[in-house]
Amino acid sequence: ANDRIMMNYASAKISYLKSGAKDDSMHLWGLNYMHDLSKRTTLYAAFAKINQDDTFFNAKNIASLSGTGTGYQQGFQVGLRHSF
Repeated sequence: ANDRIMMNYASAKISYLKSGAKDDSMHLWGLNYMHDLSKRTTLYAAFAKINQDDTFFNAKNIASLSGTGTGYQQGFQVGLRHSF
């Protein structure tokens, strides 16, 4: 089999010690595809998306990356791996 498809999922919950503070949770899912071009060379592509449920957490930590402070980030990558 020259092709492989992989899916992944992860979640995390951040609990605050401060009374009355809402806990934050984050969920990540991804989809990966790999195709063997030869015994030592593989072509790959991947997509991932992160969902965060609290705007306070997002605004403090994510706004500097995306400029929006929203709770959704996503990424895509492609590449070629060769083993020597």
